[in-house]
Amino acid sequence: MLCACPFLKLKPFCIAQCVVENHSFDVEEEAKRVGSDVSKKEPVLQSVEKITKKAKGVVTAADVSAVSGLPLRDVETALERMIELYRVSVSADTDTGAVKYTFKYPFIARGSKTWGERWQSIKATLWKGFKVTYKALTGVILAGYTVIFAAILIGLAVAGGGDNDDDNFNPAHVLGMMFRLIWEAVFWHTMLHPIEYDVDSSGMRYRRFKQKEKKKSFITSVFDFVFGPEVPGPDADEDAREVAAFARKHQAEITPGHVVALSGVTYSEAEERLADYLVRFKADAHVREDGVVVADMHTLTQRAGAVEEAPIIMYPDEVDPPVVHNGNTGGKNAMIIAMNIFNLGFSFFILAASFNTGEFTDVQIGGGALTALQIALGYFPLAFSVLFFAIPLGRYIKLPRKKKKRERSIIRKKMMRLILENADRPLTRNELLSVANRTPEAEPVLDALAIELQADTELDSNGEMLYIFERLRREL
Repeated sequence: MLCACPFLKLKPFCIAQCVVENHSFDVEEEAKRVGSDVSKKEPVLQSVEKITKKAKGVVTAADVSAVSGLPLRDVETALERMIELYRVSVSADTDTGAVKYTFKYPFIARGSKTWGERWQSIKATLWKGFKVTYKALTGVILAGYTVIFAAILIGLAVAGGGDNDDDNFNPAHVLGMMFRLIWEAVFWHTMLHPIEYDVDSSGMRYRRFKQKEKKKSFITSVFDFVFGPEVPGPDADEDAREVAAFARKHQAEITPGHVVALSGVTYSEAEERLADYLVRFKADAHVREDGVVVADMHTLTQRAGAVEEAPIIMYPDEVDPPVVHNGNTGGKNAMIIAMNIFNLGFSFFILAASFNTGEFTDVQIGGGALTALQIALGYFPLAFSVLFFAIPLGRYIKLPRKKKKRERSIIRKKMMRLILENADRPLTRNELLSVANRTPEAEPVLDALAIELQADTELDSNGEMLYIFERLRREL
C-alpha cells in the first residue's frame, strides 16, 4: 500500500536523492521490426488486435480472453506487445476491478506525430538552422561591416570631403554622425548603468556602478539582443527518470497520481504515460483493492552497488526561468543599436549612391563590379540589419503573452503544492486563491486545475466552495 507516500506526510516535500539508468527503446525501429501488417504478426497478437479494434480500442485482458478463447496469460502478453506499438492509456475498470486498456482509436503508432506536430517540428528545425547560421555571421557582420563602412567613410572624407556642396553627400558629415552615435551609446551606457551604494573600511558610504557577478561578453550580448537569452530546452526523458527514481527511492507501485505530482500533467496524460512506463521499465499493471491502477516497479529497486544519486524534483519545485527580452544592460543595448543603425544607414546609402555613380566623385564603376558592390555592401548588410531589429521587435511583441503564461504556470504550481500537501482534506476556494494572492489569473487557473484533477465540489456550512481531491488522496 502507498498510503505512507511522503506527499501527504511531509510539508514541504522531501527531496529524495536517486539516480536511474535510462532504459529507453527506439519505438520506431521496434515498430519497423514487427511491421504494421497484421499478416506478419503472431497469431495471438493478430487476434487480440482484431478484437480490440472491434471494441473501439477499449478492452480488458479478460474481455479479450473471453471473446477469443485464448489463454489469459497469452492475451496479457499480447496486450503488453500492443502497448509497445500503439498509443494507449491504462486505468481501473470500476465495474470489474481489472486493468482497462484504452487504445487511441483508430490505432496510432507510438512515437508517430500528427500533421500539426510535424509542422511544429519542421518550423522548430528551420528556426534552429536559421539561428545557427545567423549567429555564425552576426559577429563578423555587425563588427566587420562597421569597420568596413567606417574605413570607406574615412577614405571618402579624406579624398574629397571638402569638395562637396551642402546639397550633396558629404562623407565628413556622415563620419561625424557615426562618431556621435558611438558617443551617444557611451553616454547612455553611463546614464542607464544602475547605481548602487557600498561601504568602505571606515564605514563611509559611496556610490558605484552596480557590479555584475559575471561579465557577459559583447558577442553574447549581441546574440541575446537578437534572439534572447538561451534557456535549457525540454528533456524528453526527464519525467520518466524522475518516476523511476521515485520508485527506486520508495520501493513504490507508481499510480497516475504519482505521475501527476511529479510532472504536473492531467490525469488523462498521466494514464497514457503510465502505460509507457509499463513497457519502458518492464513493470506489471494491476488494480489495488481500493480501485487504483498501479505499475509495479519493484524491479527497479535492484541495486548492484553504490551509485551517485540525483535529486527528484517535484512538479511544484520546477519553475521556468524569468522571461526577459535580452538581459543586457542599457549601455550595451545602446552600443549594439548604434552600431546596427550605422550599418543600416550606410548600406542604404551605398545602394542609393550605386544607382548614381556620380555620388562617388570621380570614381567610375563597371556594371559587373557595381552589381557586386550593391550585393556585398548594400543588399546583404541592409537585409541583415533589418532582421537585426525585426527579430527582437517580434519577440518584444510576444513578451507580455510569455510573461502571462509563466505567471499562470507559477500560480498552478503554487496551488498544486497546497493540494499535494493537503490532499487528505477538503480545501476551500479561498485557500487555493490565497496562495496566488488572488491575482486576476488565479480563478481561471483554479477552475481548469479542478477539472484536470477530477476534484469533487460541495458547499460548506458558510456557503463557501470546497474542493475534494478524493482520487488524488487515494493514489498518493
